[in-house]
Amino acid sequence: MEPLRIGLIGLNFGKKLIRSGIANGSVELVACYSRTPRSRKAFAEEFGCDSCETYREMVERNDLEAVIISSPNHDHLEHAYEAASRGKHVFVDKPITNSVAEAREMITVCEQAGVKLCVGHNSRFFGSYSKIRELIKAGRIGQPIAVECHCGASNAFDLKPGDWRRSEGTCPGLALIQMAIHPIDTMRTILGDVVSVSAHFENVMVEMPNPDLNAVLLEFESGTTGVLVTTYIHNDYYTIWHGSEGILRYMHWPDDGRIERLDSEGHVDEADHWIEFEKVDSLGFELKDFQQAVRENREPVVTGEEGLKSLLPVTAAIVSAKSGRRVFVDELI
Repeated sequence: MEPLRIGLIGLNFGKKLIRSGIANGSVELVACYSRTPRSRKAFAEEFGCDSCETYREMVERNDLEAVIISSPNHDHLEHAYEAASRGKHVFVDKPITNSVAEAREMITVCEQAGVKLCVGHNSRFFGSYSKIRELIKAGRIGQPIAVECHCGASNAFDLKPGDWRRSEGTCPGLALIQMAIHPIDTMRTILGDVVSVSAHFENVMVEMPNPDLNAVLLEFESGTTGVLVTTYIHNDYYTIWHGSEGILRYMHWPDDGRIERLDSEGHVDEADHWIEFEKVDSLGFELKDFQQAVRENREPVVTGEEGLKSLLPVTAAIVSAKSGRRVFVDELI
């Protein structure tokens, strides 16, 4: 299958995406754009692509089929609009946007332009989550009752004044929208959509407008309860899936380690304890899906609507933390 000829907007995390896409043959990098001239020059030299002085210059090129958007969250809509309005297919890294209204606008713009819109929720393709999804759907822990997740990184200590992630306006919820939206997206694929959210935000160690810790209680349409703690001050990751007939624990960063199964009382059955899974390049997987969606004229796995459904609980948590009440997702639709 012919690679997609793409332009890249945003060169930090975008570099990881491009390397995976080039490695599996899903994309051919034609041009790049960054606000910083030195950065885009160095990037263009490293990857052998053209450097564009503006993103409008990039999307107006006739030799591009698609654009990968890995710019700051608050720029996603503008960059997607410029690309789609010029007939370019759009891959936007999560979150789709910062707000529900902007997400709906992006979806509409791409639909009206007749281009594909794919949202980069790569975590749902991790080998660990794919195996957990398979095990739960096969009834290995019975009826899901609750899921616990801690998703943390110590990034807050490196955020300098003026960094867009420090601001509520450009990165609402901080760790919640930057990191925890990943497990929320994955939980949705196993437990159904989120019905309601209760949240508490705090600044525990870093003084800035955005919180460095989020505690969120999620109600899923399946009746399962989710407890999610996300921090930008502590490096740790785990998920624990409680069921009527057993427990699954995953205590490592996704696609490291093994899945542990316990019985419903938390005891180890050595014959059914450690569960292996296939490790995958989730970034390459999602770009391969994007390529195939364009070439086969089908919808990608993670559409704009899917990106919106994973943004809704994040937005509900932000409203809940500010209002001190439980927020039903339907209120935001």
